[in-house]
Amino acid sequence: SEDRRWQVVIEHDFSDRTPDDAWLEWTPTDGRAVRLGQFKQPFSLEDAIADKQSAFMEASPVGALVIGRRIGLEYASWSRGGSLRVAVFGKRLDGSNASTGASLRGTWQLIDGDAGSAHIGFSMASEFPRDARASFGLNAGSVFSSVKTATTGSLTDVERIDRMAVEGVWIRGAWSMQVELAQVAVRRVGADV
Repeated sequence: SEDRRWQVVIEHDFSDRTPDDAWLEWTPTDGRAVRLGQFKQPFSLEDAIADKQSAFMEASPVGALVIGRRIGLEYASWSRGGSLRVAVFGKRLDGSNASTGASLRGTWQLIDGDAGSAHIGFSMASEFPRDARASFGLNAGSVFSSVKTATTGSLTDVERIDRMAVEGVWIRGAWSMQVELAQVAVRRVGADV
């Protein structure tokens, strides 16, 4: 409808002392939208459905590889058959994660009916860190813990970070199953990781 063409979202997390989401979205037609501001970049099923405020289900290890929220511009298109989101991004509103890049996530609906719902999808992203550094870490079993069970430490001489992921989801009634595989390739001067 006409009154839903524009949407503004501003969410502030006082523990992080910065807005999580702060964006403006324009929906010119059903199934199309353009978003500008800070939002979760379109990469990974885990990042699309996870929230650190939810303690019911533990975070997937794939969450260590996501881009997260950045200032950017996104074009989104969706229908009953699937979705496509493409974005360009930079740093966060608090000045961290100073890098430029682009990401995309596409999904295809395989089943939608009495047998349940299922889709497959893929994501790709590439970014260029301005400080030539990267790091990845995994929390210990809970997003509320600051203890890391695995961390790369600070990787230096980073020229580019490339990400890829594939996903699958099946839902029927109260049951669901999901799988996601992701890979990050850190392109460095010398040895890649």
